[in-house]
Amino acid sequence: MNQEEFMSLSMNEKLRTVNQMLEKEEKDHLKNASEKVGIPYSAFTKIMRDNGNYQYNQTSKRYEKLLSLEEYEQYLQVGTNKVEELNETLSFLEEHLDELKKLLVVHQNQLILDPVVYDPSCKTASKSFQVNVSIYDQFTELCSIQFPHLRQKDLVSQCLLDFVRKYQKTRSE
Repeated sequence: MNQEEFMSLSMNEKLRTVNQMLEKEEKDHLKNASEKVGIPYSAFTKIMRDNGNYQYNQTSKRYEKLLSLEEYEQYLQVGTNKVEELNETLSFLEEHLDELKKLLVVHQNQLILDPVVYDPSCKTASKSFQVNVSIYDQFTELCSIQFPHLRQKDLVSQCLLDFVRKYQKTRSE
């Protein structure tokens, strides 16, 4: 990487790039990294320090963000707020767990018809189908027990629509 490419990077990209370079160095970390990007050592360290409040950490051999006391206190406050929100959420879930489970069961068993099925602007037609009596009996029993609020014509239309959507080949195939 040359100096021009390095200087065109955002500060975060510079940090990532430099920290990756520093990981690969065994000695004279900063000098070798500055040579690789083509910037004199003193100018390199100044750029890294001045553009975003970063400082080289000798122990970890990488650049790290410095926080002012105000920024740190704000960070702690946000963390405390997040913990409080999380605790509130967990308390709510714990209090209402049984109700939520019941809602999920109801939702899983709920039949939702496509709006096309009951669109009042669509024409309806009477058709005769021959069906297996056993299957039809099961269908009518299920309708009367689980879906008495729905009309059988809408349920049959939904079945036909599901079949069409599942097996109709798209035009691109």
